[in-house]
Parts: sequence; structure tokens; C-alpha cells
Amino acid sequence: MLRATIVFLALLALAAVPALAQSADLLVTPVTRTDITVRTGGEFWVTFNVLNGGPDVATNVGFTITLPAGTRVYAPSLNASCELPDTILRCTAGNLQPAEQRQFQIGLLAPDSPQTVTIATTVASDTPDPTPDANTFSFHVTSVVSADLGATLLPSDARIDPGATTTFLSNAAVSGTHPDTIDLDYAVTNGTIVSIDAPESTHCTIAGSTARCTAPVLDECNCIVSSLPVTIRASDDRNGGVTTLTVTPSSALPDLDHSNDVARATAQVYRWLTVTNVADSGEGSLRAAIEEANRGCASPCKIAFEITGTPSADGAVTITPTTPLPAITAKRIFVDGNTQRRFDGSTGTTPRIALDGRLAGHGLVLHATCDGVIEGLAIGNFLEDQGLWVSNAGPCDDFHYPLDAWRVSHNFIGTDATGMNARPNLRGIRADDAFGFSIDDNVISGNRFSGVWMWRGAAGFHGNHIGVAADGLSALGNGASGIFLGPGVLSAEVLGNVISNQPQMAVAAARGAQQVDIRLNSFRDNGGLGIDWGLDGVTPPSDDDALTEGNAPVLLSAHYDPSNQLLTMTYALTTKFPTPFLNQLLLDVYANRTPDGEGETPLAEIGASTANGDTATVTFGVETDPRGQWLTATSTRVHFLFANPPRTKSLAGGQTSTSEMSNAVRVE
Repeated sequence: MLRATIVFLALLALAAVPALAQSADLLVTPVTRTDITVRTGGEFWVTFNVLNGGPDVATNVGFTITLPAGTRVYAPSLNASCELPDTILRCTAGNLQPAEQRQFQIGLLAPDSPQTVTIATTVASDTPDPTPDANTFSFHVTSVVSADLGATLLPSDARIDPGATTTFLSNAAVSGTHPDTIDLDYAVTNGTIVSIDAPESTHCTIAGSTARCTAPVLDECNCIVSSLPVTIRASDDRNGGVTTLTVTPSSALPDLDHSNDVARATAQVYRWLTVTNVADSGEGSLRAAIEEANRGCASPCKIAFEITGTPSADGAVTITPTTPLPAITAKRIFVDGNTQRRFDGSTGTTPRIALDGRLAGHGLVLHATCDGVIEGLAIGNFLEDQGLWVSNAGPCDDFHYPLDAWRVSHNFIGTDATGMNARPNLRGIRADDAFGFSIDDNVISGNRFSGVWMWRGAAGFHGNHIGVAADGLSALGNGASGIFLGPGVLSAEVLGNVISNQPQMAVAAARGAQQVDIRLNSFRDNGGLGIDWGLDGVTPPSDDDALTEGNAPVLLSAHYDPSNQLLTMTYALTTKFPTPFLNQLLLDVYANRTPDGEGETPLAEIGASTANGDTATVTFGVETDPRGQWLTATSTRVHFLFANPPRTKSLAGGQTSTSEMSNAVRVE
């Protein structure tokens, strides 16, 4: 009985204790600084974290932000629902679980006039909070009249010689309140400032490696204040390096945003490896310069020529290796034969450095990994192999190089230094495994086999004279095709070249070659076709399903109107290649002296108006009377998704495929 009485009394005691009330201890932590300075009318953010310390769920969490006069809402919080019925922004954010933290951010606009205001924020929920004093914070916002300044610099050259000049385009901009003037302070390292091309309204003072320009700001100016070309001269140090130009804008008004105040741009200065004699080896020889380049040219190097002595009858200083020169495998290298002309002060444009291969067998080999340039050489008499072999030796781990970092330009391959007499190599240029190379403005003539031979890779051929002498007229043919493109070619641009006097084709493309763009060239007096796909003569029409080379157009008639200098051509073209958005079919029209013309003189490039075999008529202007000549044309499929190689002169761009030449029709 006693035990039962004790249990009963204990139950009565428990029933007499009231149940504990729910609570949620909210803790507000401001992320925003307690003092903010912002330009008048500028945006700023109120950011804070809310933590529910529990022990229970905080229901219907909300917050209020008191907005002083002139302060406006710029962007409400993404995770809260907000209203602004008066000067208090009221936001609700749902429930907050125990130990859950949530961040809120509200964008506001400062008053339009200079002043300091106080903004208070309070957080609460429907669940009682044991420490409500921790739920409020406030901060001060000062709006000031300010100008947000910015600057950019664009270098015109990525690589320059020691002591050379280069120009940076300097742009300055202002937003916010416009000051009357802005100052632009320039400073250059590893060089001096030569000149600043400023208008009369801008005053500049240059003092060696620094300069200051004061430029007016027009009231109506909204962005660009000044665009000033700044020319600097790099130091004469032939050990290379980097020259850097900086520009810092400032004004009488405070600048509150310093994110883009200082602009900086650089140009890399070549380290010179100088060839001073024509010896086969030893100090100052070309061989020694190549060996040094292969050892230590992670940064751009230039093999330069400063050879004292009397040039040969063709006007060049001749180097005759007795054994093959080592392959050039430096990371970044420029073999610059034009430095000899600058050294001896001679005039003209023909090469002043000649490589004579009669004792060496094979010619110059360029297998650089990042940059590779060969310019201003005459390369001949390498009868056992090509005069020049270019390829990419491996992937470059640095993609910050100029678009013309891979090029062969302004060389005479297979001739003497006058460009008029043959000095045959076995082949002119081998561009096998070359990706992104541009072979431009060379004379490639007089070689025993093809002028250019590429089995695989991606390269562009622009403005070359192949099979003609340097005068562009005299016949100096190679012994096979002008350009041979093998089945592993992924992309080739053959644009604006003169290819003549070849015993075989001007351009021979094997089956399997892809994205071959052959446009706006001049082909004449070749033994084979101007363009030959498959190396088998004229290719009959196919389904042309965009997987193989396209069909040539069929020309039906051509009439010239001399009073209006207009030529009207009727043609038909059949292809399954689609021509909606991003695709196009182009016709290139050529004038020829004879009905078997290969495409001698480019006349026009026009878009094909039909591709389903129907007859179409086009009219276009021509500058000279073509009556009595014969028209031929090619069709080129163009797909604009991307362009490869990157340095393209093609008006079409993208993925391309050019047909063989059409039949010929006489212009009446």
C-alpha cells in the first residue's frame, strides 16, 4: 500500500510541472562592412547570415531593412520574398531548421546626393527567440561624388627585337561622374617611351621610361575618354626578356572601384643568337647558333645574321654546310635572314643569306614546339632531300603565342638569291606533320620534284610564287606538282598563289584530304589540271554528299555587256550539300586564254543561287573586257563552325572543300 501511494504522489508531481515552451535562438552575422563608401546613385549590397541556434524550428523567418530617404532597392534577395510598402523593406524566407544557416543579400542604390545614412536590419520569426538583441545590426553608407576609371592596353607586337620599337594602343574610360580631365600615367620596364600620338586637346609629357598625359573628358562622354597609341623602344640587351607597359588613370575625383585601374601589357624581346661568319662550325657559325637555340630557348630566340664580307654575285652571303645542319628543335625560334640586310644597310627585298646544300645533302629542318619562323633565306642545291622541312615537334604547353608564330615567309626555295636562277633542291618544302603553319609570300621554284609536299597536317599557303621566278613572270618550274596534299591532310588553304609551269598539276590533292580550300589563285601552263582530286585527271560528277570533294559547276554560256562592264554567266550545279544557316556554296570564276585553261585570272566570287541541277544565271562586274577569253569556275562548300588553321585569309573560313575546275565556255 505504501509503495502505491508513493507512485501516485510522483505522478501528481509530474502533472503539476508546466510543459516547456518552443524557442529558436536566431543569430545574425553581418557580412557587409559596417561602413560603406559608394558613389552617388551607385549600387551596394547588404549581405548577412542567419543561423538558427535552436532548439526548435524557426517558423516564418523574416527580416526588415529600414531605407533612409533617397535609398532604393536595386535587387531583392533570391531566397526571400520581399515587399516595399513604405520606407521599410519587408522580406519573408520560410522556416529555418535548427543548426541551419542561410545567407541573404539585398542590392540597394545609394542616394543621388553626397550624404551619410544609417541602414538598420532586423531578423525575427514566429518562434520565440530567447536573445532577440542579437537579431539586429546597422551600418553606415556614405555616398560621394566619384569617377570610376578604367584602362586597357593592346600591344601591336607579341615579339620584338632588342632596341626595336613597338606600339601599344592605350584606352581609358570613365563611368559615374565625369571629371573635367583625367591623368594617364605610363611606365615602361626594359625600355623607354618614344612617343605618344595624342590629339591637340591632350597634353603629354615624356621623361624616359615614364610619361603623363592629361586628357579632357567631354560632358557627353559615356565610355571611352581617350585612345592613345604609345610607342616604346625596348632595351638593346640581346639576352632577351620582356618589356612591360603600364598605364594608371586618375582624376581629381575619388575612384572607389580599383578593379581595373591599372592596365598592363607586355611584348617579349627576342634573345639574339648571332651568326657572324660563314664557317661550317665553331663560334659565330650557323651550326653553333642552332645548337645554342636547341639548348636554351624556352623564351623567344632569334637566329640573326651579321656577317661581314663581300657577298657573292647574286647579292647574298652564302653559307655552305659541309654536313647536314642539326634540326632546329628549340621551343620558340625565329630564323631571320632579313637581319643581314639591316646589318649591312643594303636595299632591296631579295634574301641576303643563302644556304648552299651541295655538300650537306638535306636542307634546313624546323621542328620547334611552340614558335617556329623561317624568313628571308635563299635555300638551294640540297639535292638529296627537301630544302626546308617544317613540322610541329610536339604539343606546346603555352597557348599565349601570336597567330603568326608558325610561318615560312619571304624565302626563295630552289633558286639563287636573285630568285631568277634555279638552285634545285630535291623538293622545295616538306610541310609534313605541320599543324597551323602558314607558308606565305615565298618563291618556291626550280626544284626537282614538287614545290611543296605535305602528306598530313594542317597548313595555309598564301601569296606564293610556285614555278615562276621572283619577277612573277619568268618560267622556273618545279619537276612535279606545285603543291601536293596527301591523304592525311586535315586542313589546307591554298589562297592567292601563282602556280605555273609545272609538268604535273598546280595543286594535287589525294583522296582522303579534308577541308581543302583552293581559291583565288592563278594557275597557267601546267602539264596537268589546275586542281586534281585523286591524281587521276578530271573527276566525274558524284553524289556530292559533303563527305568527299564537291562537284564542279557546269558552265553553259557567258556574255559581256561592255557598256555597263557586266558579265552574265549561266551555269548548273548539282550537290547534296545543304545550304541553310552556317553553310554556303561559293563559285570562283576565272578567265583563261585557252579553252583548256586551269584558272588563270580570278574574276569574281559569288554565292551559288541553286545547287539542285537547275540552270541559274548570275551577273557581275568585271574591270577588263573578257570577250574572246574562256571562263572556268570552281565550287567551294563552306561550313562556318570553325576555322583551321587559325591564321586564315580565306573569305569563307570554316570547313571548306573546293572542286576541280569546271568546263570552259567562251565569253561572247
